[in-house]
Amino acid sequence: LMYSNLRMDLSEERKSCTAVSHRDLSMKAESNNNSLEVDFNELNISETPANQSFICSSFVLGVIKEEEVDNRSESTTSMVSPPSVTEVANKCARCSTDTLASRLCLQCKVYYCLSCIEPHLAESSHTTVLFLEESPGGDTDSGISSPTLPLVTGQCNFTQQSMAPVSGCDEVTRFSSSADQLPSTIPCATHVDQVVRFYCDLCQQPACKMCLSKHVNHSVVYLQDAVADAKQLTVAMLDDARLGAAALSEVAHNVENAVEAVRTSSNKAADAVNCNISRHQKALEDRGKELMQSIKQVEEVKLQKLHNQLTSLMSKENCVTSTIQMVEALMESSSEVAVFASKSTIRVEVESIMAMGDRMEPCETAAIVYTAPDSSLLDALASLGGVTSTACAENSTATGDGVRRSSVGKPAMFLVQARDHLNELRCVGGDPFLVSIMAPMRAGSTKFIAEVHDRKNGTYTAGYVPYMEGVHAVSVTLRGQHINGSPFQVDVISTRCYSNILHASVVFSCEGSNVGELNRPWGICCDHYDNLVVADRSNNRLQVFRPDGLSLCVIGNYGDGPGQFNKPTGVACDPSDGRIVVVDKDNHRVQVFSSSLNFLFAFGEKGVKAGQFNYPWDAAVNSTGSIVVTDSRNHRIQMFDRDGKFLRKFGLEGSMWKKFDSPRGVCFNPEGEIAISDFNNHRVVVVNDAMNSARYMGSEGSASSQFRRPQGVVTDAEGNILVADSRNNRIQVFSSCGTYIAAFGSNENLVKFSSSNSAGISQFSYSNDAYSSSRNSCSTPPPLMSPVSPACSAPPVVQLDCPCALTVGRDGRVFIIDFGNNRIVGF
Repeated sequence: LMYSNLRMDLSEERKSCTAVSHRDLSMKAESNNNSLEVDFNELNISETPANQSFICSSFVLGVIKEEEVDNRSESTTSMVSPPSVTEVANKCARCSTDTLASRLCLQCKVYYCLSCIEPHLAESSHTTVLFLEESPGGDTDSGISSPTLPLVTGQCNFTQQSMAPVSGCDEVTRFSSSADQLPSTIPCATHVDQVVRFYCDLCQQPACKMCLSKHVNHSVVYLQDAVADAKQLTVAMLDDARLGAAALSEVAHNVENAVEAVRTSSNKAADAVNCNISRHQKALEDRGKELMQSIKQVEEVKLQKLHNQLTSLMSKENCVTSTIQMVEALMESSSEVAVFASKSTIRVEVESIMAMGDRMEPCETAAIVYTAPDSSLLDALASLGGVTSTACAENSTATGDGVRRSSVGKPAMFLVQARDHLNELRCVGGDPFLVSIMAPMRAGSTKFIAEVHDRKNGTYTAGYVPYMEGVHAVSVTLRGQHINGSPFQVDVISTRCYSNILHASVVFSCEGSNVGELNRPWGICCDHYDNLVVADRSNNRLQVFRPDGLSLCVIGNYGDGPGQFNKPTGVACDPSDGRIVVVDKDNHRVQVFSSSLNFLFAFGEKGVKAGQFNYPWDAAVNSTGSIVVTDSRNHRIQMFDRDGKFLRKFGLEGSMWKKFDSPRGVCFNPEGEIAISDFNNHRVVVVNDAMNSARYMGSEGSASSQFRRPQGVVTDAEGNILVADSRNNRIQVFSSCGTYIAAFGSNENLVKFSSSNSAGISQFSYSNDAYSSSRNSCSTPPPLMSPVSPACSAPPVVQLDCPCALTVGRDGRVFIIDFGNNRIVGF
């Protein structure tokens, strides 16, 4: 079993084999110093055409040797069946004559005769040749069967010497094989009376001589040779395994060293942190001591001054008190002289008190205040130092279109954000991120490496160009470890060419109110099942069609209750869960249904306030479930969350200049921006998700990039913007950045549509008579359809009449509401 895998890498070629002519009636085998002469007459090969050559396949010798060793008692005729042969009908590609080929070069797949194979091999250096035996025409009477089977001798290394006859022996060729030296004794599982002598490389099975008919044109070798090759390769693989084991041991040793290095580095970092914190702690303590000393000094000075003031005041108080007592005593006496004396005495004291003035207050206040530093010190301490490491694969992330979707032949880009082991953003580069892309297995070379650019700020840009369709696995690794979310499954699609669209792939429906018929339809979208949900406006209902036009169901009727409609227009599908959002225009509200079209809730009412509508027209839903609605008569767009709660708006405010004039269609692009058709301004407005800026595309006119009453807008998988240019009767396609790409739907070789005649038959009349057809008006399913007639050589060229809405299916097909014709056209 191991051999079947190991032999694929074997470079050694088989020993050369030589041919003998019909004149060679015997051959000689040498093995272990024993010779065996085999006469073809003894094998009942008595009647063979003259002047024809045969290959004496080496496996015949193996059969003969097997019978000789086993000492079978059967006759030679029964022991040995001649090798199967086939008549060579191919002629030599090199000869000018009609010589039949007897050799096939397996490397260039060209047939040659015996004379031409030698110069071909010498010129081309090819070495692998298939021997073809020329048919001798079987003789059933002599017991010879000749089923058509070429003799395969395996890979033969031909040289000038091997192609030449053996010296001195023109009629006898000697063969030497390892099979003659080591006969097999393994019984065949299929033919119990046979032993295994051969091995088929293609089938990876051993075989006996009877099994060879099952291995026509296969690479068949001797079992002993296969075993020898397996031994050789096994020995080589053992050497590789030993080297691998030594490499693993070395890597394990390196990992152990890395563990010790991490611990050492961690201890050093911890010591550095402790040292730094201790140094800062000491500085803070020293500063605290200085501040405390200052406080003490201020306190002492203040207290000393207050103490001195208190002493002086108390002394003065005592003096005044003594004077008062003396004056009071003098006033009690009746002497006039004493009265005058007391007057003078008390005047002096009073004047001295009044002279003290501001000294009558404490000379110091109690203010001793500590002024804390500003927050910068705390911020500095909070960010004192830092612990960094290299990027951590599990915490690093990748974002961008390149890990979500891509197109064949177009660059796909994405951004890798490195984060460390603490899940903090890296601010420096140098991390060895590797990006590899695995294409689908049907590709010849399935894996390639993408270019990674280090932006030196912790982010890395990666880009690649896929070369085939299908799901690609984009792996982003760091030191062999996948980052968060890796490998990413990226669906690569073919780039659609819009410049050559002429024929419609499907056209269905007509004007009416039956199931499958439409009356002034407007909105269309693809649901989760890739079916088409159509807002049948004047029939006040929704209809669901298969992409081929088969009507599946009808939802709703006229009214203002849940699930009822009054002129529904826009429809959109929530990409996250398949919910269907319907703009109920004349009810001034939005209704939300489940993916199975069961009513969930409604929001909005008529008005001009936030969350109110005045004839809303279209809606779109992004990947998070947010809903944007064009509020046409309020000349604005409004954004709501998935539950209908108002978030923000953009457009007319009071007397401001109109950013919109009756906006109609709306959609999200892959970057989350919002594209809106500005109906009366004849342009497309692209607003960012925050609704605080906008850019504009187009102007009024009929030239490329100009519009006349644009309505529906949609983006495809590549981000291209498709606009229903209604009054120009065409669809215009722009790149995501607004560059004009193509237009289609407005053609001179057009398909005309007429209303139903009195017999109730809708006529589809194509300018080419081969496309003319008529069908009865549709009733309960299926709807009226106009597929290409089997007799037609090509689909019809379709002319749109006021296209108003469109959607793109999963397969890239564009389905358009052909408003003027009350039908749906698919391109």
